[in-house]
Amino acid sequence: MSISITEKKIKSKVRLGERVAVVENIKYPYFESEKHKKLCKKMNDFYSSIAEKYSYHARNKLPRKLKFKLLTCRLPIALSMSYTVSLCQDDIVSIVLDLTFSEGKSIKTRRFSQMWSVKNNCILPLSDIIKLDRASKRKIFSLVCTSAAENAENPAFGYYSDYLVNLSKHFDVHNCFAVPKGLCFYVNAGILSPIKYGTSNFVLGYDKLCDVLSGDYPADNGEEDK
Repeated sequence: MSISITEKKIKSKVRLGERVAVVENIKYPYFESEKHKKLCKKMNDFYSSIAEKYSYHARNKLPRKLKFKLLTCRLPIALSMSYTVSLCQDDIVSIVLDLTFSEGKSIKTRRFSQMWSVKNNCILPLSDIIKLDRASKRKIFSLVCTSAAENAENPAFGYYSDYLVNLSKHFDVHNCFAVPKGLCFYVNAGILSPIKYGTSNFVLGYDKLCDVLSGDYPADNGEEDK
């Protein structure tokens, strides 16, 4: 794939008086390519906009709120964003963003993901990859439940006893990203297991998804470029 990826960073510490109140550590991808200039510009504008939004929140909105409750807060409050390029091939670029907000031992995280069409220079609708009718969604959910049940047998995943109830309430088929051999569906941290275990991921290969694939994607049935 003729796209190079480098990392951009935004780091700062905001003080209220002599105390460090907010620490931000934001990382996001920057794309360059002679062949795919239009796509790279769109992706760069998209991710820099997200980074600037969270940075503004860390440097301006959070400090203003903290002025009124300094005595009850455990400072500093940290806001961070990291990313993963889960796939970068001739037809698709898939990006995962993880946002973390922490105050003392209290941690909140949220994952976002986008898949980009190299051909159309835009975010790829999930409906271009999989069918989104009710039967197809039930099929995908069933596959995820099977994977979750296998994970639940391993203490390393730390699942709650009612993880299946939580999964049925919070699973969203749109929360997924592309990997070399299939799609990874995810549930945000703290839902199926304590937040310290991180986001719950379920990778389903294209061989398992063959009944719900939409159109001609993936053209190579998930095989990596050679």
